[in-house]
Amino acid sequence: MQTPLTPGLTRRDQYALQTRRDLLQSAAVCFSTQGYLATSLTDIGREAMVTRGAVYHHFENKQALFEEVMLDQLTTCVAELRSATTGDDPVERAATALTTFLQLCTAEPFRSIVMEQGPIALGWQRWRELDQANTLQVIKEHLQALAEAGVIAVEVTDMLTQLLYACLHEAADLVAHAPLEQRAETQQEAVGLVLRFLAGLGRPE
Repeated sequence: MQTPLTPGLTRRDQYALQTRRDLLQSAAVCFSTQGYLATSLTDIGREAMVTRGAVYHHFENKQALFEEVMLDQLTTCVAELRSATTGDDPVERAATALTTFLQLCTAEPFRSIVMEQGPIALGWQRWRELDQANTLQVIKEHLQALAEAGVIAVEVTDMLTQLLYACLHEAADLVAHAPLEQRAETQQEAVGLVLRFLAGLGRPE
């Protein structure tokens, strides 16, 4: 569906913006269903109903396009995490954020694009840079809220944030690869264990 004209943009600019959006949506479909290596720019252009030349007009190469698709997925993920955690209790907010994050990590196209294809397409280091740039701040905010409420009794350092980040990604991987009939149980167990880990940070030394 065509979006309304954006104030301040000419029709030509609006058309270019809409084409870019269509390409990102089509690329997300192709990457999540075919995989990064098996997807060509021709495939994406065909899905978006534009020429290969139009794809190159907006993106330098397939990797650059994938990076934009992944950033789009991460931005959406962070927005959903923030909108889902609006209560007053920091423990409840943390539990909701954990559950929402694990649900997103098993849903398409986020699972395929971010969790599986990202390291393949961008290399582990670049994938990690993009992922952390979008998610570490959310993790740190929850840790700070727990610290301010006295739930945890340690300083919220970069190391603590990084450790929880690693823990969450391992939990997401376990949930994503659990048999479908066990996925809900695995997710619930993962949330419980992470919360117990955080509760342990409140114990006196």
